[in-house]
Amino acid sequence: MLSVNLDGRTRTLHLRPEDEEAVRRATEAYAQLWEVVNGLTACELADLKRLARERKRTRNRLRRA
Repeated sequence: MLSVNLDGRTRTLHLRPEDEEAVRRATEAYAQLWEVVNGLTACELADLKRLARERKRTRNRLRRA
């Protein structure tokens, strides 16, 4: 049996034994995709934090000048 959440609803599909390996590979690929997405998100977040720190430093320098 395969359960997925799609559009806020849980969908369930009964699998035939011969389909289990293909579904297992697909779910592994899905998990790997999310690892990549999470890695990219972490990089983007780090860039945004860096930019915010740089802007803050620039404002502080301007106030002191």
